[in-house]
Amino acid sequence: MSETQVTWVNRETPSKKSGVPCPKCRLTKTETVESKKKFKVFACPVCGYVWKEWTVWKPNKPRCVSLMAVSSLAYIVGLELLVRLDLSQTGLVGIVVTLSVISVPHQSLHALARRFLGYRAYPIPVLVPPYLGFTVGERPWMQRDALLVALAPLLLTASNWLFYAGTGDDRHLFLGILNLFCMVFDVVPAIRAWNRRGALLP
Repeated sequence: MSETQVTWVNRETPSKKSGVPCPKCRLTKTETVESKKKFKVFACPVCGYVWKEWTVWKPNKPRCVSLMAVSSLAYIVGLELLVRLDLSQTGLVGIVVTLSVISVPHQSLHALARRFLGYRAYPIPVLVPPYLGFTVGERPWMQRDALLVALAPLLLTASNWLFYAGTGDDRHLFLGILNLFCMVFDVVPAIRAWNRRGALLP
């Protein structure tokens, strides 16, 4: 099987081992060359085209939405606990705890957004501002998905501003703006990729 013949197709692999339309000649006289848990390789005996199709991972979307709401709520609760604990005098420990309260929900929302869209992903918080961490796992292959993932932490900003509207606490207004600033490092690369490669992907 020539490597140049393989086309990466992101769609659900059918349960049957034959009858899959060939992307090149559209005939259904195809054969399953290789079958793995994550993908199947098909070959068309008519035109000789060989391609790979990934098995789509179907996420639990209601669970993802629920966990997004929990992450946003935990973020607000964590901020209020920081005020009550008054860690300003604890030096490095206080800084690490404060950054954790911000970075963990931020990266969790990125990962949950990927999982909601069908990509396996896990958050890795990193306490080095302005970068709050990264997400490991499958990367979005559509620019639209990449942009939605980058915008997921807007939920934190919305939580900050809703709390500010209800309590008048200026600290939450500032933190909402800070969260928007941190999101720039996620959104700008997604927009640049969209402009550069927008015609190549659906």
